[in-house]
Amino acid sequence: MKKFTYSLQQIVDLKSSEKTHAELLLSNALAKQNEQTAAMEELQLEKQALLELLAMDTEQQTTVSRLVEKQEYIRYLDKLIVHRANELELAKLDVHRKKDKLVHNVKEDKLWSQAREKAFHLYSGIRQKVEQKEMDELATTRYIRPTSTN
Repeated sequence: MKKFTYSLQQIVDLKSSEKTHAELLLSNALAKQNEQTAAMEELQLEKQALLELLAMDTEQQTTVSRLVEKQEYIRYLDKLIVHRANELELAKLDVHRKKDKLVHNVKEDKLWSQAREKAFHLYSGIRQKVEQKEMDELATTRYIRPTSTN
């Protein structure tokens, strides 16, 4: 009997490939989200350090122009933080979409793999029946004694 070949194997391979691609896209999206988070935390730390410096400067004798300059820089950092927060939200949304896509692709891959396994088990059952039939025929032809006509 011939080797098992699944007629829809190309679809199974495609679904597996799509799943792998979705995993890669999710990995990239998570990396981007982590970069955005780190950048935002860095900006917040910079702002916090500048606020502490500004508080110390107000206690000491510092020119008004120097205080105004630091306040303007703090406002600039606030704008950057808002911008980063928006980018981070977009990155989180992208990660969520990529996760949904991966879940969908995993389900499809599993479905097609199960269909292939079911077809293989059906093929194996038929193959075993054919082999058993052949073995039975061999056994019966071997043990049938020719009758003599004396």
